[in-house]
Amino acid sequence: NGTAFIDPDILTLQDSTALDSIFALGADSRDMYDGRVGDVGTYDVWLFQTDFDDGLSVAIQVNAEFDSTTAADFATLYSRRLGVLPNVLREDLQTVSIHDGLEPFLAIGSGLIVHTDQAEDYRGQGFLEEVLAHEAVHVSLDADHANSPGWIAAQESDPTFISGIAQQFPRDEDLAETFGVWLASRWAGDGITYFLRSLIDSAVPARLKYLDDQNFVMYPMGQ
Repeated sequence: NGTAFIDPDILTLQDSTALDSIFALGADSRDMYDGRVGDVGTYDVWLFQTDFDDGLSVAIQVNAEFDSTTAADFATLYSRRLGVLPNVLREDLQTVSIHDGLEPFLAIGSGLIVHTDQAEDYRGQGFLEEVLAHEAVHVSLDADHANSPGWIAAQESDPTFISGIAQQFPRDEDLAETFGVWLASRWAGDGITYFLRSLIDSAVPARLKYLDDQNFVMYPMGQ
């Protein structure tokens, strides 16, 4: 169904991290999308700034439906997960908005929308980092690559799509779906089986080569 769920060991908290520091900035209000109402609204929030040691940073805004202590815990949890993502997936990410509820994660513009009940389900299965990486592809890579001539040519030359979602939405989801298995094939090392790597490499070889050829900044992966 989705490549974020093929293996929980593609990205883990045991991997190298770019996380440097987290600062609490107090309370304010922000316009945020909320999946529970399907619209943007103005919310009271707790604000945090997360800085990474490669010069990038992200604002974390936690709905004030949570108390300040819980909000700080969420800021720490997501900062730690974002820290293991490669630079290329964090470079255009500006905000992470956190709400209660059981709603899908979303990438909207330069931000991620997270609902904590859904996140706990992902975390319990070990896939929270992989789901964040998938959504971050939409933020940082879609605009330049998802409909580029090189990507479309690679897509057309490959024997298949890597997942049902990629096949159903080739212009919107194929890049994010394929990037997930590119991470698995090229960067997960012994975190995945030889059989899974062989399956990936035979399914989308041209798209994997396209991603290889971009020379993305992958820090802190491989450190």
